[in-house]
Amino acid sequence: MAVLQQGQVNYKQRLLDLQQGQAGILQYIQCLEDSSSPSKDKNNIAQAINSTSNLRVNFLELLYGLNGLFIPNFLRTGADIERLSSDGINALLVVLRLEVTGTAACKECFKRYIGFVISMD
Repeated sequence: MAVLQQGQVNYKQRLLDLQQGQAGILQYIQCLEDSSSPSKDKNNIAQAINSTSNLRVNFLELLYGLNGLFIPNFLRTGADIERLSSDGINALLVVLRLEVTGTAACKECFKRYIGFVISMD
């Protein structure tokens, strides 16, 4: 039982470390970001932030459309991506001007594009 409790303590500490690290990255990126940046640059920043979100419950950074505005109804968490239908993924791929193949690979392509990669350490 003590081993299980220690495992929980270690897990909570790792989660806290991840959140603090992500907060530091977000703060640094906020300093870099300005309203005059093109949407591509802003998306690069969002992708970098999303690459630190390796848990399905972490909030994702929103991406920008070609018009420089946030993509409407953009997914908030990795769990939202998993629940999204192929039509929903295809709609996002179209907005981002990515290739739409109509296969399950589209969801993986979308996750890679937004920087969301899950690591099971």
